[in-house]
Amino acid sequence: MPYSQSVDRARRAVVAWLDRTPAYLGVAGALAVCAVIALGMAVVTDQQAHRIWGLLAAAGYLVAGVAALRTRRPIAGVRIAVAGSVLLPTLVLVVAGISQPEVGVVERSARLLVDTGSPYLAQPTTTYDVNPYLPLMSLFGIPRLVFPHIGLGDPRWWFLLVFCACFVAADRLARRAGRTEGALWAVLATPFLALHASVGGHDLPVVGLLALSLALAARGRLSQAGLALGVASALKASAWPAVAVIGAFVIARWGWRHAGRFAANATAVVVGVSLPVLVGPTARAMFAQAAGFPMANSTFASPADSPTPGVLLAHGGPTAKLAGYALMLLVVLALLVALAYRPPRTLARAGAFLALALTAAMLVLPTSRAGYLLYPVVLLVLALRGRQRIPGPPAATPLWATADPNRLVPAAAAAGSP
Repeated sequence: MPYSQSVDRARRAVVAWLDRTPAYLGVAGALAVCAVIALGMAVVTDQQAHRIWGLLAAAGYLVAGVAALRTRRPIAGVRIAVAGSVLLPTLVLVVAGISQPEVGVVERSARLLVDTGSPYLAQPTTTYDVNPYLPLMSLFGIPRLVFPHIGLGDPRWWFLLVFCACFVAADRLARRAGRTEGALWAVLATPFLALHASVGGHDLPVVGLLALSLALAARGRLSQAGLALGVASALKASAWPAVAVIGAFVIARWGWRHAGRFAANATAVVVGVSLPVLVGPTARAMFAQAAGFPMANSTFASPADSPTPGVLLAHGGPTAKLAGYALMLLVVLALLVALAYRPPRTLARAGAFLALALTAAMLVLPTSRAGYLLYPVVLLVLALRGRQRIPGPPAATPLWATADPNRLVPAAAAAGSP
């Protein structure tokens, strides 16, 4: 079954289930499942930050479930869940100075950027001297330099703020009308997002910008979509698979001619941000840390070692490592062929395809962790809320046969043509 039909069928099934179930019962049941997940995390983890989050979040989810049942107002339960699983644990962890080491990496990269003009150490001596992010990520450590002794300087608050702003904007563009705050509360309440926001948070602005880029592209605001994708791609390499997916979506939806400004803006942001480092003395360090380290091609072992196929192959010796790289190449080729023959032409299908692509990447990359599931969670929520009806050529039109439809002119795009 083509993936587009699968997306449509899943969408109809979810809507039918929601129509049959009282909303407050569904929310209470979902919150009970979240509580079990959080408690399980507290039991099995060996990381202090994760254990504290699990205990606090489990209690928060249970209180939120009871509130949803007593008030019969689903949104009340979801908001309490966000308070108990995101805001309270983050506040406790920030005050206690406990986080994943990645938060310290971002803070140190900001200090290096201010002191040396580059966020990379030329000669790292430990794993956490390595900065596996791209140069723009270091800006999230600047607040710590401004507020060194108060919690407001912690990057986690700024990661969360950027995500919320981007997701709300994306959801409003996708829905075109009506209230959208409920979607944000629901996404934040999921355990994957809540845990990541509380203990680390560095992937939040990346996935928020990807969602915003998709929504802007669907509305024909291609220059802004390119800027959003460029910023995401200049933060972390995990955004790079979106370049192919959103690019194919733009071409299939608006045609090759209109895709030019999208590609130009995305490229300009990435090059403009990275060029000062690439021409500086730490250019080699940037390649080694931002590219070699995530690909398990470094003298330091990455802490992102969840037991996925790619990670297991990377740890299995030289032959297994080569097999892992071959598996990555096969997955990339399969996704590119699928994009070329059946490019997505609606926001819903593009979001679902991007969620699939990022999940596949998570499974085959030599460094990965379960927390990366927040990417497909956010994108699938946006896909389920995106509108389906659009003008243009048939959905089965391959990319090389896509032409610029005469009616898709800039004026129509500016008017918000869906």
